[in-house]
Amino acid sequence: ALNEARRLAPLLIGRVQVLKKLKSWIRETERGTIGSRVGWFSGAPGSGKSLLMARLAAELANGKPDRHGLYYHRFQRGDQQNSRRAFLQQLQQALLNWVPLIGVAPPPNRSEMSGTALEADVLERLSQIADLPLSAGATPRTFRVLIDGLDEVIDAEPSLPALIHRLAVAGTVFLVAGQSVPGLFSAFATPESAHPLPQGLPRLADSDVRAMLLERTQQFRSTALIRRDAYDRDGNYVGNAFIDRVVRHAAGLPLYVQYVVEDLVAGRISDNDEAKLRSGLDAYY
Repeated sequence: ALNEARRLAPLLIGRVQVLKKLKSWIRETERGTIGSRVGWFSGAPGSGKSLLMARLAAELANGKPDRHGLYYHRFQRGDQQNSRRAFLQQLQQALLNWVPLIGVAPPPNRSEMSGTALEADVLERLSQIADLPLSAGATPRTFRVLIDGLDEVIDAEPSLPALIHRLAVAGTVFLVAGQSVPGLFSAFATPESAHPLPQGLPRLADSDVRAMLLERTQQFRSTALIRRDAYDRDGNYVGNAFIDRVVRHAAGLPLYVQYVVEDLVAGRISDNDEAKLRSGLDAYY
């Protein structure tokens, strides 16, 4: 799963302040300054929450593995990982591979890899983290779990939010993201859940939309959008007809920008065809 996160992470443009806020929430939770160990934030379709979670996972994975364990899971419809059992089995494996827990408990037997015994085994391993010896500098060890796309599985696995809250024992931090569908809104609107992004994932700033569009097209060497920049007689930037139209239609949603890039690369439109741009993400759908 971390390989997928590392593949997606470079696609994120902007979101620097949001990343800082999520990392700060994780650190404060680990220090015990926040009551809940489960954090939830929502994002509208196309808002880039999966890229954000992937970047967060990739950056956290570069930390000290002996101090902070990490498990990243992305639920997607139609994927074999899109189930409660797959989530628990892979979390179990991540705990077995985390160096501070090696030797603390024996590997699970066959009966502990499915059903209720699987959950009990994972919970037991997570519960042992709080009793681990302090690492260098007397910093308690913690295990971080990042879960993306919970809305993709909630209809088939409605008990997952309750499971996540049960697993969030001392020594753990769970950060969960998804669309704010009814079942999830109520499941995380509780005192046991924190909301590091209270208003949900904000939409991209206009400057981020421009940066994303220019970077993507330069990667594919397919357009020269920068040549459309216009300046007044004093050399002040006054606009770019194509980019300005993309900014307006994107409404802060990076997925719209990505679709425009794909149209440019495929030759369906050119960097002079702002009049042909679709009028928003719904027009692509």
